[in-house]
Amino acid sequence: MTTTMTMSVDAFSMAAFLNGDASFPESVSPSTGVETEAAMNPNANATRYCDDCLENEEVCVALVDEEVPICRSPRDREDPTGCAGFCIINKQKCHRLDVDAFRFVKMLIFD
Repeated sequence: MTTTMTMSVDAFSMAAFLNGDASFPESVSPSTGVETEAAMNPNANATRYCDDCLENEEVCVALVDEEVPICRSPRDREDPTGCAGFCIINKQKCHRLDVDAFRFVKMLIFD
C-alpha cells in the first residue's frame, strides 16, 4: 500500500521557514529537556544577559571591548565602583548603563 501526500508550494515554504530545513518540511525535531536543564542550571556554560543574572551572586558587566554586558561572578564583592573588581583602577571607569548593567570604558589620561 502506497500513501502519497500533496503539499502546496506555500505550505512547503512556510514549513521550511518554520523548521529551518527545506528538505523535510513535515518533520519537527522533538523538544528535549537539555535546553530547560541548561537554563535552570546557573553553572551551565552559557552566556546569560542582565535579566537572567542571579541576584546577589552575579553582576552584569561589559568589559572594554565587549558590546553587550553579560552575567559574571564578582571578583571583589566590596568594590566601591560597582563593577565587582573587573575594572582596572586609574585606567578604566565603570559606566552605569541601567539599574543592573555596567560597562567599562577606557579613561583618557592627560599628563
